[in-house]
Amino acid sequence: MYRLLLVDDEKQITEGLKFFMPWEKYQISEIRTANTYEEALELGYRFKPHIAMIDVCIGKRFGYDLQGELLRNLPQLHTIMISGYDEFSYVRQAMRQRVVDYLLKPINRAELDKVLKKIVVERLHGSLVGEAGDDAWYDEILEMDIRELSKLVQKILKIVQEEYGKNLNLSVLSDRLEVGGGYLGKLFSKETGMKFSQYLMQYRMDVAKELIISTDYKVAYIANKVGYFHLNYFYMHFQACFQKSPLEFREEKTGAERL
Repeated sequence: MYRLLLVDDEKQITEGLKFFMPWEKYQISEIRTANTYEEALELGYRFKPHIAMIDVCIGKRFGYDLQGELLRNLPQLHTIMISGYDEFSYVRQAMRQRVVDYLLKPINRAELDKVLKKIVVERLHGSLVGEAGDDAWYDEILEMDIRELSKLVQKILKIVQEEYGKNLNLSVLSDRLEVGGGYLGKLFSKETGMKFSQYLMQYRMDVAKELIISTDYKVAYIANKVGYFHLNYFYMHFQACFQKSPLEFREEKTGAERL
């Protein structure tokens, strides 16, 4: 069972988060809260959490600094940074500090659920309570059970799932997996029927679509979050995938919900 640390300088937020999710689903059995930087640091060392949700600003201190301090004694800590600020600088800093993901307030349950699943299943190698195991093996983009693929291609898919918001290409994968980029590209295409670049784009677009539907985040923030640092490319790819612009997609969805 896992331990969770919640850190925010507003007590009503940390107290609210304690009841925000069905934490037992993610095998989280112990939760502690902290409302100051010093309290969080001391509690972190003593409580030794597996997962932390930390506000980007804790009074006059920064959550990134707290993350760095905690990692010195808790190298396997998995952190979700939360913030009320829709700024690219915070996103980039979060990624540099080995943060799993960065969520904007008010936190969206569906988005937090996805991040928690990634931490528990892919990083802590645990399981979710009450969920069928076979579902985790089915890839909706490839429309197949990934257990049919080689271990190497499975590793590539896992990297995409965990790091789609970062700079990813065959060259990066080649260095990471210590296998030639040309070979990786041919193997991926042969086994999946898709080029790696096509799969990565579709995965990013699917994540972006869910964020556009389920949140009020700005399109620029969503584009940055899924790995696009040039907004024009994001618009072009989104239009190609869904035959609508991001804003048209959001307006159509919200309009349908009003009917």
